[in-house]
Amino acid sequence: MTITQIECFVEVAKFGNVSRAAESLFITQQAVSGQIKSLEKELGFPLFERKSKGVALTKEGEILFADWEQIRNTLRISIDKARDYHSGRNEHIRIGLADMGKCSEDIMASFFQYQQKYKELTIDYELMTPIQMIQLFDNGELDMAILYQSEFERQIPLKCIPLHRKLLNICIYMSKNHPLAQKEDLSLVHLEDETLGVLSGCFSLDYRKKQNSFFSYYGLEVPKNKKEYASRRELEMALIAGRCVAVVYEPMFYGEESMLYKKALDMPQVSTRISLYWKEDAMDTKARSLADILKANLIQFD
Repeated sequence: MTITQIECFVEVAKFGNVSRAAESLFITQQAVSGQIKSLEKELGFPLFERKSKGVALTKEGEILFADWEQIRNTLRISIDKARDYHSGRNEHIRIGLADMGKCSEDIMASFFQYQQKYKELTIDYELMTPIQMIQLFDNGELDMAILYQSEFERQIPLKCIPLHRKLLNICIYMSKNHPLAQKEDLSLVHLEDETLGVLSGCFSLDYRKKQNSFFSYYGLEVPKNKKEYASRRELEMALIAGRCVAVVYEPMFYGEESMLYKKALDMPQVSTRISLYWKEDAMDTKARSLADILKANLIQFD
């Protein structure tokens, strides 16, 4: 059996879906299926059985998966270290993180765990805007980035792993002292005469476009009264003070329940996921290892 076969087996077992496994490995669905068939032929027994949605491990597959996932991870890391040594790569990586509110704490916990796995690396984590990330990727000065997937749509070609399955909720946020916070049927239509807090283009490549889509989804006009803020924290403070309302992704002010009122809206077509990006092939193993840790710590969004 080959490392590629083990990789394909582990990814299909994790996702229960050949298509998602192929996306994770950046190869075709046909290639994954071919590797699984070859492995089953060599072993002499089936590893998966088809379900109405995806596939499930057979008992034999469960036995192998219990050990092979760790074996695969160990192989990835050891090969990655050997390649770094052979190429003389500087043992230093730089990771950009967008300011996404309270979930940033879970991401920082992931960084700590990641450093434990790659003790030989010097890892710099920096808070930066999507614009800064794109500039640094272009200049070869950034190795990975974590931010909302919608921010990098149609930007420079990058590899990407979404860090949770479900799309993030779109929410109306306002101070708990705001009169509208008492409305049981609160919706976007009630914001027509309110001051809408808006993140500036310097902070976000995507926010203005997405904000328009939030309202157009319900056939509404965006409120005319707007106040622009240069950072997520500035917008958060304005909301708490009652100076504006905002329509944003749920994690933006996750955990401020004592001061902010939140109303989730049902609009999956204009939502997004938190994702990990990288550009260079040399980062493949390190990025996938970090993604596994991030997924475990961002489980609340699944």
